[in-house]
Amino acid sequence: MKELSAEQQDIIDMSLSSSNLWIQAYAGTGKTTTLREIAATLEKQGRSCLYIAFNSHL
Repeated sequence: MKELSAEQQDIIDMSLSSSNLWIQAYAGTGKTTTLREIAATLEKQGRSCLYIAFNSHL
């Protein structure tokens, strides 16, 4: 996996302390990568999440 940007890491950190999170960004900016990393991080902590995204690859 490629290294996360500082902005992506900030979003992941926010997701760990927030029950709701909205990510809005242009195509190709790493939203899907960020969402997958959030899900993996929460799973490692024994937590679950629901994310809703318009993306034909998810």
